[in-house]
Order: sequence, then structure tokens, then C-alpha cells
Amino acid sequence: MSERITLYAKPNYDSPIGADGSGMTIAALHVAQDSETLSSAPMRRDVLTHLMSNSAVNYWKNTKHWLESCGKHSNGKNLLRLTSTGLSTCRARVSGGADTPTRPEIVRKWINDMRTGQGAATEPKEFDLPL
Repeated sequence: MSERITLYAKPNYDSPIGADGSGMTIAALHVAQDSETLSSAPMRRDVLTHLMSNSAVNYWKNTKHWLESCGKHSNGKNLLRLTSTGLSTCRARVSGGADTPTRPEIVRKWINDMRTGQGAATEPKEFDLPL
């Protein structure tokens, strides 16, 4: 039997997004990478779609080019990774130097909520490990 993890998402993605929504988006990237430091590491699209939304993932990929396809996971799921522009955008947002800034404490809160189902992250979905 494979190991599984439950991740929790906010039922609705804010549009337009403010500091909280920007923090939620960046937190989703951290959770999908299972890392405290963002990089160009591959992330499962199904995980990102659950934690953000399909339209947000498509916007980051097709409109802004902050995400790009990078193959398939061993389980057959599509993989995405942050582009160099995407990484720069995330850094700028967390440091307050972007059009849609956020703060590190907001990102940390969303990471915790996505892993535990607390706060506004109330929609559970199970995923096979490894992410």
C-alpha cells in the first residue's frame, strides 16, 4: 500500500488577489516542493491545481510564464517548475517589492494551514507520496 498525504485548500481562490492570496499562492509552491526554500524543483501539477486553482496555475504558466512544464512524475502526473522569472516574482512578493506583495508570516500561516486543514484551508484531497 502506498503512503498518502492529505493537503488542504481554500475553497475559492481570491481574484483579484491581495497580500493573503499572494501568500497562499507562494505557500502552495512551497508545499508542492516540500521545501522551505523555493527553487526550480519539479512540482506535481495536480497538487498545485488543488492548492491554488486550475485557472491560477494556467495564469502562472500560460500568461505570465512563471511556471513551465518539465515532464512527468513517476506516477504519470504532469510536472511543472518555477522559471527564473517565477522565482524572482516570488522573492519580490515576499520582500514587499512587487505589485502584489505579501509577508513571510502570511506564507508560513498558509503552509501550516495547507498541511493541517486549519484556517480557511478546509478542502481536503489525498495524494500519493512522494509529491
